[in-house]
Amino acid sequence: MPLNSMQINVLQELVQNTRTLIDAGYYDQKREPGLKLKKFSEVIESQFIIMGEIKPSSPTQGMMYGEKDIIEKIDAIGSSVDAISVLTEPNYFGGNLENLQLVHRFNKPVLMKDFIIDTVQIDCAASSAILLISRILAPDLEEALIHYAKKKDLEVILEIDNEVDFIRSLHSDADILAINNRNLETMEVDNKKASDLLDNYSTKRPVLGFSGYHSPESVNEAYEAGLSGVLIGTALSKSDHPQELVGTIRRRLGN
Repeated sequence: MPLNSMQINVLQELVQNTRTLIDAGYYDQKREPGLKLKKFSEVIESQFIIMGEIKPSSPTQGMMYGEKDIIEKIDAIGSSVDAISVLTEPNYFGGNLENLQLVHRFNKPVLMKDFIIDTVQIDCAASSAILLISRILAPDLEEALIHYAKKKDLEVILEIDNEVDFIRSLHSDADILAINNRNLETMEVDNKKASDLLDNYSTKRPVLGFSGYHSPESVNEAYEAGLSGVLIGTALSKSDHPQELVGTIRRRLGN
């Protein structure tokens, strides 16, 4: 489902879609009791991580691979990266909750990436961590969801896309911060945003870079800027040979 080209704030459209999915019962399934997955904290403190993403489509790129290619794409991406992000939103990103289950076999940290606005979405998270997007959450709701997720033994990656929210995120209880180089309202990408913010503000928590990492050079710049890792979504999703791209990136990093 493409975004309405006349929509000024695409993020509002995505949030409204999430409310519709919640009302329709899409997130009603429950996380398996006692599910144990490797945590991001187990790997992120000792190495710069490359997180791959299972993202069949996106509002900006359209369809990147179809349902018949999902297993092949999961094998290629999951086997070559340090952690795996799974898009679970179905209408705009072609995701589904079942794909979370398909990546457990790699024994790597798993991120449920969605537009989380309600605890019912956390209850179904068959993952190591959930993503919370600061731009779509009021401060009190953001903190309530962080605490709820931690009670469920889930780590929280808090995503921000601007300086004001990043400053506020420094005082949150999130486990990991993520700076999105993409403006979530306009979808425009500033490849230097994450590096510049980290250069101007310090935090003891890990900070990841999201969006705009499509080459060994761009990932190496993030590494040299002091980021703890990057999420590579579109570049791996569109690549015919994700393993080769990750291998080239690792060689550029000296890994």
